Amino acid sequence: MGGLDVFTVRLNSPTASVVNLGYGVNSNQDDFGFFLKEDKRSGFFSSNRHNGKGADDIYQFEIIPETERSAAAIQMLSDIGIVEAAS
Repeated sequence: MGGLDVFTVRLNSPTASVVNLGYGVNSNQDDFGFFLKEDKRSGFFSSNRHNGKGADDIYQFEIIPETERSAAAIQMLSDIGIVEAAS
């Protein structure tokens, strides 16, 4: 995507694979310094994406509860391994 990207991996999985978090977190610029807070629903990351305030900016994020997500958002999060798809 960009020069630096944020990835995820399930460490306790026997078939663990590294997955790029894709657009939303990553941009076509450098995205790095990912920090997940103890609540595992919010955190911060750094980026030099366009329209920032400086060279490298800190962005805050919050993971939207599943009951408030659209079907497309749930599928995208499922595809990259953040949530389990509904059966």
